[in-house]
Amino acid sequence: MPFRNRFPAKEVNVFNGMKFDTFTLGNELQVLTVSDPRFVKSSAALAVMAGSMQNPDDHLGLAHFLEHMLFLGTEDYPGVGEYEDFLNKNGGGHNAYTSIDHTNYFFDVVDSGFEDSLKRFSRFFVCPTFDEKYVDREKNAVHSEHEKNRQDDGRREYRFLQMITDPKHPFSKFATGDKNTLSQANRDIVMDFYKTKYSSNLMRLVLMSALPSEQLKTLAKNHFSDIPNLQIDKPQFDDQLFVHGDTPLFHEVETVRDKDFLKISFDMPDDLPYWDSKPTQFLAQLLGEEGEGSLLSFLKRKGWAVGLETSTWWRMFHIKVQLTKEGKKQRDPILKAVFSYIELLKKEGLKDYIFNERQILSALDLKNMEPKSSMSRASHFSASMLYYPVDEFLSHHYLYHKHSPDDFSLFLNKLTTKNLQVSYFSKSKCEGQVEPYYGINYSSSELSKELVEALDSVPVYPDFKYPEVNPYIPTNTELVAPPSLGAATDELYKDYSRLFAQQDTELEIPRASISLSFISDAIERDPQNYLLAKLFARMKREELNEWGYPVSSAGLNFNISHGYNTITVDVNGYSQHLSDLLKNLIYDEQNARSIAQVNVSEETFLDLKRKMKKSLQNKDHDAAYQQILYESGNLFSTAAIHYKDYLPFIEKVTLEQVKDFAKKFFQKVAIRSFTYGNIDGAAVKPAIDLFFSKIKASGFTESDVEAFENKFLEMPNKKMAAPMSGSNNNNAQLTFYKVSDWSIRDQAYVDVIGRLIEQPFFTELRTHQQLGYVVAGFPTSSHAFCGLGTLIQSDTHEALDCFQRSDQFLHQVLKDLKTQLKSDDVEAVKASIINDISQSPNSLGERQSRFTMMAGTYHGDFHFLDKLVSEIKKITEKSLKSFIEEAMALDRGTLVFLYNGSQSKSQGIPEGFEKIDSFQEFTAQWPRIQPYKKSKTMV
Repeated sequence: MPFRNRFPAKEVNVFNGMKFDTFTLGNELQVLTVSDPRFVKSSAALAVMAGSMQNPDDHLGLAHFLEHMLFLGTEDYPGVGEYEDFLNKNGGGHNAYTSIDHTNYFFDVVDSGFEDSLKRFSRFFVCPTFDEKYVDREKNAVHSEHEKNRQDDGRREYRFLQMITDPKHPFSKFATGDKNTLSQANRDIVMDFYKTKYSSNLMRLVLMSALPSEQLKTLAKNHFSDIPNLQIDKPQFDDQLFVHGDTPLFHEVETVRDKDFLKISFDMPDDLPYWDSKPTQFLAQLLGEEGEGSLLSFLKRKGWAVGLETSTWWRMFHIKVQLTKEGKKQRDPILKAVFSYIELLKKEGLKDYIFNERQILSALDLKNMEPKSSMSRASHFSASMLYYPVDEFLSHHYLYHKHSPDDFSLFLNKLTTKNLQVSYFSKSKCEGQVEPYYGINYSSSELSKELVEALDSVPVYPDFKYPEVNPYIPTNTELVAPPSLGAATDELYKDYSRLFAQQDTELEIPRASISLSFISDAIERDPQNYLLAKLFARMKREELNEWGYPVSSAGLNFNISHGYNTITVDVNGYSQHLSDLLKNLIYDEQNARSIAQVNVSEETFLDLKRKMKKSLQNKDHDAAYQQILYESGNLFSTAAIHYKDYLPFIEKVTLEQVKDFAKKFFQKVAIRSFTYGNIDGAAVKPAIDLFFSKIKASGFTESDVEAFENKFLEMPNKKMAAPMSGSNNNNAQLTFYKVSDWSIRDQAYVDVIGRLIEQPFFTELRTHQQLGYVVAGFPTSSHAFCGLGTLIQSDTHEALDCFQRSDQFLHQVLKDLKTQLKSDDVEAVKASIINDISQSPNSLGERQSRFTMMAGTYHGDFHFLDKLVSEIKKITEKSLKSFIEEAMALDRGTLVFLYNGSQSKSQGIPEGFEKIDSFQEFTAQWPRIQPYKKSKTMV
């Protein structure tokens, strides 16, 4: 596989049609431009080597606070929200994050707005105002963000990792900040941090666009050359994170959600100098193996674990073991097993075929990089450039250049008890200390000397074996046809199978996807049957996990999932082996396995049940806005079954019941398949033939399916409120305003109006009124009606207050649109939406999503987007104002969901609204409709 190992400095390099060029401006700002005429949008990102580890001890969170303040106006563009409003009107978006050692800012926009966006963006780093009147408001925003995260176990786990590091190391600092740690952070302090840390020589800029490379270079010079160069040295941080005593520490940590896992953490040296051999990535791969003879396979057979993850991040290496009920009692034996597998790796080393496989796949991935410009990719590139030479960062970051068993052994030998800390996370009450910012209860003690001695001398268990050569590594990555985008097709195959297919080699990427959905009436909207379908899919994934691990390690993915009336088999990745992989998932004679059967032990079944039960019970701890989004989706979809309805069955359901359900489900099915990418649509037919020949199933026709397929409830023209209470510490409101029954024409109108209200809604209710961190106004057409929606989560305001404020502002902004809307505004928004729709995405995944949306949601109407564009083009300033006047009175139907959190003092509903006490009783009177089938007949 030919590829360049090095990128010579100052040379333009081409990967899959994308031109990469690097250069340095006079102020030492290092720049990467990526040019490709196929890019749908332009994007930019700037990363600066200034992060939370540089927070002053008396202003914890200052780097993150600065990130927030930077968006609130510059000397050249002083208006708050002006930058966001410009991006919004030009089909763009933006975001930023603060990490431990850097901060990253990024956006994307349509090409026509790129230069004007760069003018605004670049001023962040030259002349921000840090307007005094927004300092306290933005502190509240930072605090609201922190309050949103306080019950998030992922955030708490990360914070605890900071807690167990050396308190003298800056990594140990509370990073994000709250109103207390930032109480004294005035404008002068923010400005001082900015002026002493934000230097052009510590910045990396990425510009990605369809514009030519030379033009991008000119844009960089014109707009970023005046960023001040303070000539600051790159910050340096000590390698050693843990305090190394005579005995490793063991920590017990209380979680919010019901979960049990053991986290085994090791100090590591900085691995960046080893970019050419990447030893820590091989450690993560080998210790994270899930195939036969692996550490996880051993732990599962013992009944101690249901999952295992490895990760390497910033001078630490982690092994995270998800424990079973029995595994909670076996922490010492689990630690011994981990150290035994480490001992196996020490004896075997890094074998050449393991390196060669990873080298081949990384080269393939780089060679077949999707020609996509996105703010996430620009952000990723700019961050990577901080650590690798800019002229060679792709090579350094992606490729494997040197097979070095010595480098591997150097890092492997750091996995010892001298560098060890062990943490046990569980819901169990923990008496001991309390972390001050998240309220984490924990206790710490030393591991016993006897255990440490045992870990230091543990032998290699006979159950363990080194991974074998992977037979699924692709050897043929040819395209099935010349670069082109074929027409989407819809074919009825063997009476019971609807085949949707589209061949796409236009991006010259040898990947594809196949989705095979079996549709049955076996679930019958019955909670217990839905639970059986859910358990079946989970058990099939477990049954296939060990067998399929080499598949997933070779650039292929597969999944077994369930829906309201479906069991679906998905495969995707490099297309060479996809058809055979799909057949093996349907029927594998060699391993005595078929899709209609499930084969796991009783013990595994009970462990999976316990894990699922915990997961369902933990949904009460989801973010408040996530909970009301779930409730709304559950209400509108007629086939949906609420988890609280099937949770009570989980204790009594048996393995035999799941097996019987599978037999019943696959006795009679309809099949819908979706194939997309570098593959012939006929590739799915052998799997379908195999299914009907081996499973002996009969079939439902398309007309049969209509009787039990998912439909939508037709929202009535009345005002309704659904209040609920929960244990989350935030409140939230979600409101849907019905404008009309669904039609393509009205969807076009609400899409335009939604784009016009999005930024004013955010600026007013988040920045000015400071209701909370999660604030959104949006168009909606996915619940069988056309309308607008609002979503707010708040830690300071009651749910009802959030609704009343958002409702009042939404009416006001619509009133303003009717009187103040200009033709230029309408045309700009129309152009950005049309650009989003008309431009074919330059990501195979996004193209596939569009294809399946038109094939599935719109029932094979592959001209749906063309029709939508046609309707948008017809909209004028006059017609839009008329639509607002006639249809946006917002009294045709309003449905508000109110989540009252644990600190809420109000349970009220809006005046004049009908209270919904029971979704089931209330919706029984609503008509059930399937409006999207009409799209084929609409012009």
